[in-house]
Amino acid sequence: TDRLKHSLNECEKINLNNIEIFYATLPNTIVINPNKAWKKDLKYLVNASGCKLSHLEILRKSININEEYILILEDDVVFTDDALDKINSSLQSLDGIEWDILYLGINLKKRDDAIKVNDNLLSIITGLTTTAQIFKRLDVEKIIKIIEKSDVEIDNTYNNFLKNKYCVYPMCVYQKESYSDINGINMDYGQFHRKFEY
Repeated sequence: TDRLKHSLNECEKINLNNIEIFYATLPNTIVINPNKAWKKDLKYLVNASGCKLSHLEILRKSININEEYILILEDDVVFTDDALDKINSSLQSLDGIEWDILYLGINLKKRDDAIKVNDNLLSIITGLTTTAQIFKRLDVEKIIKIIEKSDVEIDNTYNNFLKNKYCVYPMCVYQKESYSDINGINMDYGQFHRKFEY
């Protein structure tokens, strides 16, 4: 598909080649509480459940992978040209810091939703996205348990239940304008990686 070609081209652009394609999970049950969901209609709940279950399945598959980090990307991700350098600098900045998730970009509603740690890193208070995020493989089982207990969407799960959230700075990904299966319409989040400067 065009979206798959797009995501493969983006990975190639930054020499990211140790990748595995994962096709979204089709849920046979709703795993999101309709009373807490962003939207209440059945189509949204099914699609959001599929997204959440896909993250869960990817993380389960990654438990036995012999890699230090697990990177989960959506198929509409767009990398800045210097993304790999920014990711490496941010990971170096996290050395000695306890962290649960490293976003490569995040949609912040207001500037105060993040605090600048240094020239390579933001500490995230609140923000939503699942465009691109990194986990430590050694923490994967903990993250899986958090997702399994959660009854909200996956981006809200990460935001609400992961304590130590960080983001690459300057942000190095954003979402391409494209059709959203979850929302059922074309979505343009804009270049949220440039929304605020710190």
